[in-house]
Amino acid sequence: MSKIKYVIMACALLGLSACGFAEKIGATRAHNYATVLHSVDAKGIGIGSEAPFRDSRLSIGVEAGAFRTADDETSGYALTHFEIDLLEKKARNPRLGAFMGFASSPDAADRFRDRYPVIGNFVPIVGVQLTLPTFGPHELRLRMAPGLSSESAIFSIQSNFVF
Repeated sequence: MSKIKYVIMACALLGLSACGFAEKIGATRAHNYATVLHSVDAKGIGIGSEAPFRDSRLSIGVEAGAFRTADDETSGYALTHFEIDLLEKKARNPRLGAFMGFASSPDAADRFRDRYPVIGNFVPIVGVQLTLPTFGPHELRLRMAPGLSSESAIFSIQSNFVF
């Protein structure tokens, strides 16, 4: 297994294992959200949950959903993310963070199985994100990740409705 395969797998496992630290999570600003995502090649929906760590500007979240690709295929994704408040601790701050997880892509899974930790048809995704509160229970999330080939990148805009 190549070094990059180990690094990606470690990042994904670290994020998913952090969800098990329930005693470190603060419930005061915890929330769920429904999301509508849009990128150049895909449109989709998802649902997620996030909560801050106690006495910290750091928060953790999990999200899963489905999207329709440019090839008219339906695919799924599951990820976890970490974010830090960019301003003082208030209810709604801009947040910067990183995400990691897996997305279904049969074509990519076949092409990159020897280089990445592919699980079935799910390939790893790792990237950065910026979440901007807008109005009421709405927030805008921008995500960017390197693509699976050297010429590509993944950029998505999400519209999150907090509940």
